[in-house]
Amino acid sequence: LPLSIEMDYHRLGDRTNATAYTKKFFTAAGSASLTADDYAFGGYILMGDSTTAGQAITYLQKAYALDTLPAEREAIADSISYAFEKANQPQQKYDWDRHVFNTKDTGSNGYNLAIFNVGVDALKLGATDPKYYAVADTFFIKYKTRYPSQIYGYQYLAQSKMMQGDTTAATPFVEDYVNQMMKDTAKYKGSIIEQYGYLANYYVNSKGDYPTGLKYLNGILSVDPNNEVAKPSAEAIQAYLDKKNKTDSSANKSSGGKKSPK
Repeated sequence: LPLSIEMDYHRLGDRTNATAYTKKFFTAAGSASLTADDYAFGGYILMGDSTTAGQAITYLQKAYALDTLPAEREAIADSISYAFEKANQPQQKYDWDRHVFNTKDTGSNGYNLAIFNVGVDALKLGATDPKYYAVADTFFIKYKTRYPSQIYGYQYLAQSKMMQGDTTAATPFVEDYVNQMMKDTAKYKGSIIEQYGYLANYYVNSKGDYPTGLKYLNGILSVDPNNEVAKPSAEAIQAYLDKKNKTDSSANKSSGGKKSPK
């Protein structure tokens, strides 16, 4: 078996010996005798450490080029993506995952993962180059449209919109995400509270929009009626709005319903 000793060390968690023996194997072996499995196993052993992930990418890409079995090429492609992440090469990871996506049709195995990977890669790149947010949005919309019962498209599209810095514009996408989570409140209770809590804080404290903030606080209370933050906040805002409405109503009556000229 290729690299059998190295794989044994790897399975035992002895990364030092696994790496050392892998390097010896490739130094001693002639490139003409190496197979796709040799390169794949070597890359798999080396890809878990940032210091050797670059070499792992080289081996894995050779394995990908040599292998002819679709299932194995798919596994190798995933390993290459992982190795780019370990090597802290986000642009190269995006380029690779975009290449993998372009090789697939809608009926391919792992099509959903291919969409997801490109979207996440673009989202990370967007933090330093905002032009990638549009790519992330496109791919998460694609994911949500094709897999409407899965949460990921909704979740990451909302995250992308929030990361773009306009909470008001992002709000409908956050609501869409929360509405999807509302289908299983037991599973997503914590995330619902988190998302509605963020919106409530934004509309109350940043926008001074108390009715909208109250709506989101009441959203929290719909899944957690005794929430120790949302409940007193909602009660205080409701009392303030009731008092304000009463005052405004009295003022309108006393003026005959006419507004004072400005």
